[in-house]
Amino acid sequence: AFVKVADRVAAEVEAIRGWKFKEPVRKALCSAEHVRAYMTKQIEKHYPAGKVEAVQAALRMVGLIPQTCELRKAVLDLLQGQVEGFYDTDSKTLYLVKRDNVEYGGLIQRILLAHELTHALDDQYVDLEKLITAGERREDTDLAHAAVAEGSATSLMADIGVSPACERIIIACALVMDFI
Repeated sequence: AFVKVADRVAAEVEAIRGWKFKEPVRKALCSAEHVRAYMTKQIEKHYPAGKVEAVQAALRMVGLIPQTCELRKAVLDLLQGQVEGFYDTDSKTLYLVKRDNVEYGGLIQRILLAHELTHALDDQYVDLEKLITAGERREDTDLAHAAVAEGSATSLMADIGVSPACERIIIACALVMDFI
């Protein structure tokens, strides 16, 4: 069911963006443990030794996290529990986390798929990994690269959310909200 839904959403992404996928995107279901392993690898890949610890020390110093908080573990715990899907630029694969009692094809999953498929489409035209790792690694540069990639996917995701197929749901929610 997941692959069929993803293929339908991919067609919507192409229509909204005006670009065609150069090749089909690989799709796979994964576990929450796979998310943790992937995110651990990404942290190690994109943050040099000592960087997470330096950020942790700064956040502790200004009181934004408790002195006992282990930032790497806290971030990985959060991501493992909250990430529902991601696009891996290395394997060129869209992963959706397999959760119990989740039906694929609902509005939330479609919006999530649109977001991640936009990353896949952008990657086929722009090479997101090259964009992310281009130039000297600095916080400002990293934020700018992330803003481009996430802004693109979030913008298209919002368009999916207000597409004609979703208008009835949005109108129904608005009507319900008027009564609350």
